[in-house]
Amino acid sequence: MKRLLFSLSLIFFASLALAQNNGPYTIYNSKGKKVSYKKMMKELAKQDAVFFGELHNNPIAHWLQFEVTSELGQSRDLILGAEMMEADNQEEL
Repeated sequence: MKRLLFSLSLIFFASLALAQNNGPYTIYNSKGKKVSYKKMMKELAKQDAVFFGELHNNPIAHWLQFEVTSELGQSRDLILGAEMMEADNQEEL
């Protein structure tokens, strides 16, 4: 029983340590360098326009779009435009 409890505790604390370092996504800047969400938001807040590319069937991208949009909308007036075109139909855009 002690061995089982120790093993479960070890797994639990290891998962907590990993959760703090690795999220379900990784953000890269234009040079391919990893950046934090906080740093990304600081840079996005300076911009006049933000374009967010994503895969249409990716729930993490949809969640991140929501978070970015919500946070940008708190600090300034926000105009949101969205395209819902597949890549093969975007030539005209």
